[in-house]
Amino acid sequence: MAGVFMELIKKQIHMNQWKGNVATQITLDDDFIVPDTMDDMEQVMLDTGEVQIENVKNQGDKVAVKGKLEFQVLYRREAGGLQTLGEPSPLRRLSMFPIWRRRTT
Repeated sequence: MAGVFMELIKKQIHMNQWKGNVATQITLDDDFIVPDTMDDMEQVMLDTGEVQIENVKNQGDKVAVKGKLEFQVLYRREAGGLQTLGEPSPLRRLSMFPIWRRRTT
């Protein structure tokens, strides 16, 4: 009776494991001055804004997020009538949370 031989093959397995969701909320505290070429603001009627993320970099246990906040404000002028104001504002944020952990087994 012939012997049965088996070969043991070992391989490292790499996998990414989702550790969880993290959300952070920041307040952008900048003053936006109505330019001298525009009428002074009496009352804000409507406002809207949108964050546009341009770049995300993993920095170990931190994440650096770069982008801009684009906003528009519809306001009533002191002299009467309506006018809009809007511009992009730079946004940089360094957050302290891991996104992915690489595990070798």
